[in-house]
Amino acid sequence: MTNNIKKLIDSIEESVQSVAELRNTIDRLRNQNLYLRGRINELEEIIKEQQSELSQTQNLPSDYKVLKELILSQRKEIREKDKQIEALREMAKKFTDDIESRVVNEALEFKLMDIPGIGIKTQLKLMEVGITTINDLVQNDIEDLCKIDGLGITQLKKWKSYIIDRNRKQMKFNKLKKKNNLSK
Repeated sequence: MTNNIKKLIDSIEESVQSVAELRNTIDRLRNQNLYLRGRINELEEIIKEQQSELSQTQNLPSDYKVLKELILSQRKEIREKDKQIEALREMAKKFTDDIESRVVNEALEFKLMDIPGIGIKTQLKLMEVGITTINDLVQNDIEDLCKIDGLGITQLKKWKSYIIDRNRKQMKFNKLKKKNNLSK
């Protein structure tokens, strides 16, 4: 029996020792568990802070996107307006050129009697050879015009000078008018 008791005591001691080891392991695991819980809480706080910062910074890029889209749309509008302005300038130039050509043609089409030195008799002589307008007069050579009775080279040069001077004045007037219209 003693052997049995001894074995029983040995087994109890082993059990006690096992229980003590298990308690140590349990205590150690509890401490680790507490440490890990604390660490988890710290990490959760860090994650919350980072999420808060991230959500704030995520709003910024959307603001940047909105601003970028706004700038792009304004640039597009500016380009469209530039195209419209250019089209209007071209129309104005075409219109001005058309008016200038009309004025020049009208200046050339004014009556022969508007030229100093051309009266009814001279106009009738010019009409006999088919010259009814200033344009007709300008189109003919001075030599051909000298063949008309009563017309001399000096008189023809005076008329030509008058026509040129009148056209220059008309052109200057048109340019000033055009310049004033464009500056408005």
